[in-house]
Amino acid sequence: MDAGRKNKRVGLIAVGIALAMLGLGFAAVPLYRIFCAKTGYGGTPKIIDEAQASTIAKTGKQISILGSQRFPLASTSKIAISATFLEGVDQGRLSLDAKYPMMITPTRQGQMLS
Repeated sequence: MDAGRKNKRVGLIAVGIALAMLGLGFAAVPLYRIFCAKTGYGGTPKIIDEAQASTIAKTGKQISILGSQRFPLASTSKIAISATFLEGVDQGRLSLDAKYPMMITPTRQGQMLS
């Protein structure tokens, strides 16, 4: 290969690398925003993608965030509860359309935050 072709090839490679770096520079901002939204990093509020529910002990009233929305069964806390529930279904104690009773009671009264 002669010197002119080598120089042209090196020049094209350098231009390609420069264009790739420029493209990655523009892509970094939206990717960083997605990262912050998912993790809550940098003061960005975390986007809730899983239902949260609770029952007020004194009144029995239930409150929830995204409570009517269905989510895949994959978090570490849900796997243990699901395994226990499905074991009850296998043993005939529960049916698949039954609600699983959560018998959790607080051990002591909490303090108010001010």
